[in-house]
Amino acid sequence: MSKKILKYIEQLPIICFAAGYFGWGIFGATVGIIGATVITFFASWAIERKPRMRHLVLLVIVVLFGGSTLVFQDPLFIKVKATFIYALFAVALFISAARGGNMIRKTLEEAIPNPNFPWAAFAFRAGILCLVLSLANEIVWRSQPESFWVIWKIASPFVIGALFFIFHFRWLMPPTDKT
Repeated sequence: MSKKILKYIEQLPIICFAAGYFGWGIFGATVGIIGATVITFFASWAIERKPRMRHLVLLVIVVLFGGSTLVFQDPLFIKVKATFIYALFAVALFISAARGGNMIRKTLEEAIPNPNFPWAAFAFRAGILCLVLSLANEIVWRSQPESFWVIWKIASPFVIGALFFIFHFRWLMPPTDKT
């Protein structure tokens, strides 16, 4: 039951970012995402009885880039944070792919019931996806108004991620026994 709650808690940072932006602007969004990321980290630690590396890395990055945004009163840092996180995930996924996809397997194995799943190929493709999201974030924040970038930041991971999984649907299903 508590792991199901964690899935909802993990959405808290993006929800607080959106609420903060539309209520108080980019600096309100930054405060919201920092606070929600801290809550997410400690909630996951309390629920799972150990800190998750992914949450720890995100916490450090969000506090570093978000804190810089607030201290210097410059939204550049929070905009670059997404680029940095996607690039970091891309590198981690490429390394995982070279090692047989172990990192992504640990994360998704329970959700994907296919024993013949090609984890290394999936990790490589997910790495490409993260690299594309990183480059897209750079293009969007540099070429579009801030309000468009915020909507992009909120929606793009969900929409593009859903399309990515739809494209890989044939891999996700366990093999059927055709007799």
